Amino acid sequence: MDCWFAAKENFEFILKKNKHFVAALKNNRLVALSLDDKKQGRFTKVSELELSDKQAVRGWLKGFDEEVRPFGGSLQTKMAARQH
Repeated sequence: MDCWFAAKENFEFILKKNKHFVAALKNNRLVALSLDDKKQGRFTKVSELELSDKQAVRGWLKGFDEEVRPFGGSLQTKMAARQH
């Protein structure tokens, strides 16, 4: 991916190609930390996750159906996704 923050359209395009990716997430992106939270509409801002460096969690971005793995880093929170 390029140096800009990730967009849903980019996620979908890359996953259709059966590729994995890592992308930077803006601090205001919303993530649910469980499938139940997603179904109930309970989302948390990425900036509030308090992830340590390289710590990953299971999550779902608001507006994106695939499971993702937000993880901490020194510059900003990043996300990894893969085709199931």
